[in-house]
Amino acid sequence: MHMQKETVRIISEGKGDYVGGLKGNQGTLNDFAGSIFTEGNLRKLEALDGCFHKTSEISHNQLEERFFYMFPVTASQKKGVLDGWKKAHAIVCYRKHTINNVTGAEGLETRYYLTSLKDIQEAAYCIRAHWGVLCENYSNAKFLRNLKPVLLNEVPA
Repeated sequence: MHMQKETVRIISEGKGDYVGGLKGNQGTLNDFAGSIFTEGNLRKLEALDGCFHKTSEISHNQLEERFFYMFPVTASQKKGVLDGWKKAHAIVCYRKHTINNVTGAEGLETRYYLTSLKDIQEAAYCIRAHWGVLCENYSNAKFLRNLKPVLLNEVPA
């Protein structure tokens, strides 16, 4: 999702929920996320009910293990580093560990997300669905560039 305070405000005022990726352009918030997901805190979150979810599958000739950690934010954090991020409930750490079935090469990818969702499995599903949409949109980018906006009242019944 386009992760800007204004976008989050519009979604929140429309009674929606969001899961948005944190990147370097969120500066302090991205740094904050990195600081709370230490190895020690990840182990603690694994032990807490509702704060950890794991999936595994064979895909693209490799074993992919996905780990999702949910850190519910406090009231003081909402007034501090999360000021202006409407309905912020948690920061999610997503880690993907891969092992290539042929070469044995391993990889580890870590990303952070801000969400209004309260359920780790729902947040994990949204994060995974996001990547599916990105891959589909990337492969259809040439087609999408040629689309023109259509107003709802112009759509044939």
